[in-house]
Amino acid sequence: EDEKCAFTAVVSIACSGKMLPLQMIYEGATTKSCPCPTASHYNDCISKGFRFEFSETNTYWSTHKTTESLVNNIIAPYFEQEKVALGLPPSQKAI
Repeated sequence: EDEKCAFTAVVSIACSGKMLPLQMIYEGATTKSCPCPTASHYNDCISKGFRFEFSETNTYWSTHKTTESLVNNIIAPYFEQEKVALGLPPSQKAI
């Protein structure tokens, strides 16, 4: 029988309608809390930029650390790519 566990999926969608990679947050303190790299479709998720993260708490909720990771590893890179695509300077502000 398949093992089941709860997690938080953080969904980010740009104003353009583009869906950014998902961040999945699992309860626990190590990478063993997250899906195993041999799990079905794991590599598909990683190749799309999905983030599997552990909360370092006894919940699967977002924390300051996981939110910082979301910004640094998903949102900020998206803004940087869009600036390049639009020919904007790196100093261009974005929200």
